[in-house]
Amino acid sequence: MTDSKPASRLSEQLKSEHHSLRSQARHLRSCFDPDRVSSDSIQEQVAETRKAIVALTEQLISHFRLEEKEGLVDSIVEARPELARPARQLLDDHREIEARFLAIQSRLEESTIESVEGLKNQWREVILALTALLAHEERETGLIMDCFYDETGGRG
Repeated sequence: MTDSKPASRLSEQLKSEHHSLRSQARHLRSCFDPDRVSSDSIQEQVAETRKAIVALTEQLISHFRLEEKEGLVDSIVEARPELARPARQLLDDHREIEARFLAIQSRLEESTIESVEGLKNQWREVILALTALLAHEERETGLIMDCFYDETGGRG
């Protein structure tokens, strides 16, 4: 990724994918409305949530594989060796975040949520997973900016 054309291409692709992931995350978050949840609407909200979780999980796994295949972490380490530890933490984040979303997806597919409290409990897990994903993307963006852009926002 250190060659400027491939780096620029990947940087633009990651920027686009990060935007898309944030959009998917917002959509997932919009599926749960504590003000409208009732015993009559639980199955509808579970179905909406399940569909949004599946879409986001597939997209984030694909995104993580792209970053790994294109050598994002290696490029960061090559450009700024002192950032090796936080850069490699991104790979650990990938595994942890994937596991969280896959576990939520599995629970939504395998269990029957029949109470408002059960749905709220599931949503606590979803919010924690979304928070972890967004924090990861923020750390990653910071590392990319530190490595490949100068103080004026130009390519470093």
